Amino acid sequence: MYSCIVEGKVLDYKFKRSTVSNYLYYFFIGDIYIGQIYKMKKSWAGVGKATHKLNSLNGFKTRLDAAEFLLKLEGYE
Repeated sequence: MYSCIVEGKVLDYKFKRSTVSNYLYYFFIGDIYIGQIYKMKKSWAGVGKATHKLNSLNGFKTRLDAAEFLLKLEGYE
């Protein structure tokens, strides 16, 4: 299980599969919504909840790589 420390609390990663698409996952740490992760043909893509220059980026090898990118994009370490 992977986790992140936010304001002194350890929060676990949560991936919730969309009910609409088998290729879409909603990514949370604890109850904090971080963004969406998509399964492409041979890679993964991440889209953060906030607008950034790098908001939609694909080519990640694993879902975890996309999740780590979204955490950094949203300012979590």
